[in-house]
Amino acid sequence: KLRPIPLLVKSKVQVAAGDGSSGSSTSSKCRVGVKIRSNPENKQPLCRMSVIMSVPPDIRGESVKLSRRGGVWDGMKRIVAWQIEELAPGDLVEIQAQFEYLGNNSNGFNNNNGSDNKPLPKFPLLVRCDMEDSLLSDIDLETDVEADCKPVRLDLTRSVRILHRKV
Repeated sequence: KLRPIPLLVKSKVQVAAGDGSSGSSTSSKCRVGVKIRSNPENKQPLCRMSVIMSVPPDIRGESVKLSRRGGVWDGMKRIVAWQIEELAPGDLVEIQAQFEYLGNNSNGFNNNNGSDNKPLPKFPLLVRCDMEDSLLSDIDLETDVEADCKPVRLDLTRSVRILHRKV
């Protein structure tokens, strides 16, 4: 018997004309919104969560402005990473990151799912977390003991590590 998916990850990218503050009159801003929701049916919170967002080459990563504390830009790997200690069942965490877009301008970007516009930049996400005292499927354990065997103690810990990738 499989359990429901423990978390839901959604992301949205928008590109808009900038104010020219970076020295270029054609500077654009790219905003990425990420929502992560823990399934309300989870029996335990999701813990030790890492959210890793890859930043494409046409985005100036060092210009990042984050809405949530704890995000770290790594220029060598071109990622922004957040650590979230715990997410209780049913809770939602929202993260926004704004970058300077290095393209010419924002005209023609597909912000509203139109079919004739050029595609938005892609920010692949990896969400990694642990869940204690829970499994995604059932497990049965049977033991047979002969009368002359020494007693054996068996301690079991149920846990699962979840890796969710969104491209």
